[in-house]
Amino acid sequence: MKLKSLYSFLLATALVACNEDFNEGIAGYQTNDPEDAAATVSFSATPASETAIDLGNLAEGTTMVKVCSFTPTKVGEGVKLSYVLDMKYTATDGTLANQKFKLNEAGEVKVDELQSLVETAFNKRPVERSFDAYVFEYQEVNKQTVMGKSEKFVIKLTPEAPVIAEAYYMIGNMFKVDENNDGWKEVTEKGKFTHSDQDVYVDSKFTLIFTTTEANQYWKIIPIDNINSGNLGNMPGDVGVVIDGDDAMSGNLINKDCKAGKIADPGMYRITLDMMEYTYEIKKIMPEYFLVGDVTSWDAENAKYMFYPQGDKKYAYITNFANASGSTNVKIWLGADFGNWDNCYGTTTNGDKAVSGNLVSVSAGAIACPEADVLYKLEVDFSTNTYVWTKQSNQTPVTYNNISLIGEFNGWDAENGTEKDLEMVTPHNWYIANFEPGKDGELKLRANHDWSIAWGAPVENVTIADKNYLTLRTADGKNFTVPNGKYNVFFNDITGEVVFQTVE
Repeated sequence: MKLKSLYSFLLATALVACNEDFNEGIAGYQTNDPEDAAATVSFSATPASETAIDLGNLAEGTTMVKVCSFTPTKVGEGVKLSYVLDMKYTATDGTLANQKFKLNEAGEVKVDELQSLVETAFNKRPVERSFDAYVFEYQEVNKQTVMGKSEKFVIKLTPEAPVIAEAYYMIGNMFKVDENNDGWKEVTEKGKFTHSDQDVYVDSKFTLIFTTTEANQYWKIIPIDNINSGNLGNMPGDVGVVIDGDDAMSGNLINKDCKAGKIADPGMYRITLDMMEYTYEIKKIMPEYFLVGDVTSWDAENAKYMFYPQGDKKYAYITNFANASGSTNVKIWLGADFGNWDNCYGTTTNGDKAVSGNLVSVSAGAIACPEADVLYKLEVDFSTNTYVWTKQSNQTPVTYNNISLIGEFNGWDAENGTEKDLEMVTPHNWYIANFEPGKDGELKLRANHDWSIAWGAPVENVTIADKNYLTLRTADGKNFTVPNGKYNVFFNDITGEVVFQTVE
C-alpha cells in the first residue's frame, strides 16, 4: 500500500486539527503554499492482523494494542516524525464518519479508545467489526510539515463485552408448580424476565416481578440458550451469586460455579438485571390488586381497574358497582394472577351481599355490593383477609367530562390538545395506558381541560420515585414529579387517589 503526496498547511490542518487531542506530540504544520513544497513522502501501512483483534481477550493490564505495521520514512537529523491513525465507518444515519487516534511507531493505539470507537460506531455486542483505516505520517523540519498518507487497509475489532442472551428466566422455590416441578426442574412463564425490543447490547436490562408467599426462597437465573439445550442448573452460562444463600438486595452476578441467591421475606418483588455490568437489584414493591365483576363486564383482558393502596396490605375502590341490569357481583385479582380465574379472591357464598366478610382464594364466589346504583367503597385487608362495604355519604359528587395529565412533558401547553386524556373506566375512576412523559418533570391532573379544577400534591417536592401512589387535592395542590418512563395511570376523582404503575 503506497501513496506519494505532499500537502500544504491548510490540508494538514483540516485532517488533524479536528481533534485537539492530537496537538500534543504531533508535529507542527507547514505554512508554505503547495507550490513551494520541496519534497514528497513515500509511505505504506498494513494491518497488524488479518483476523479481528479481540479487545476482550487481551492480557490483563494491557493498555496499548498493535493495530498496524509500517516502516517509518528514513529522514535526516532534525526531522521529527509523528503518526495519526484515521478509522472510518458508516454511522447509523448512513453517513460516513471517522475517528482519529495518536499512533506510536510500533503501530499501537490505546485499548480504551478503540473500545469507545466500536461502542460509538456500533454497540457493545462482542462480534467482529471492520473499519477502513489510513495512517498519516508527519515530518516536521524547520517548522514546516510534510504529510504522507497510506492507502486504505482494514482493521477488524471485536469489543470487550459479556455474552448476553436474548432472554432469561428465574428458577427457584417461588415457582413451584407441583411435586413434579419444584421450581428448579423447568422454567415457567411466571419466571420469564421482560425486556424492551432493543438490541440486548443497547438495552442490557431485564426485569421480573414475582411473589413469594414463604420465607427463604432461593433463586438462580437461566439464559434461554441453556433452556433450549435442555439444561437447567449448574451449567455454563447459568447466572447467580458468589455465596450460596446470599440474601443481599443488590450485588454482582457470576456465570461460572454460581450459587443461589435468597429472598428472605415473603412479598412481591421486582428484580432488575443489568447484564452488561453483570449486576442485580431487588426491590420489594407494593402488591397490586384489581377489580373484576359486573361493573367491568368481567373483563379478563384489561387491567384498568386497580384498587388504591390505603396502607400495609389494605386497599379500596369507590364506584357504583352495578351494571346496566343492576347486578353488583365482583371478585379481586392479585396483579401477578390477573386473568387466572382459579386465583380470584372472593367469598365462600356466591353473590353474598353482607356488608363485611372473609376473603377466600380457593373456590371463591362473588362478593356483591349491598345496593345497586349507589356509591360504595369496597375495602379489603389482606393482613386479615377480610372485606367491608361502606356506603358513601355524598351520593352526588361532581362529574367531569374529561380528566387529563398536563405538565412539563407538554410544556404545560393547555391550548393545542397535547395534554393526555384519561378514560373513565368505572364511575369516577379514570385510566390511561402507557403514558410516557419523555423526560423527568412535574405535572398535575385537571378536569374538563380547564384550570378551575386541578389536582396536585399536598406539599412541595413530591416525586413518585419515592412512592408510586398518593392522594392529590384540588385546594392549593402542588406540582409533583414523575420520572421518565412508561406508566399506566389510575385516578379516582372523588378521593384524589392516583397510582402510577410502572410498565415493564
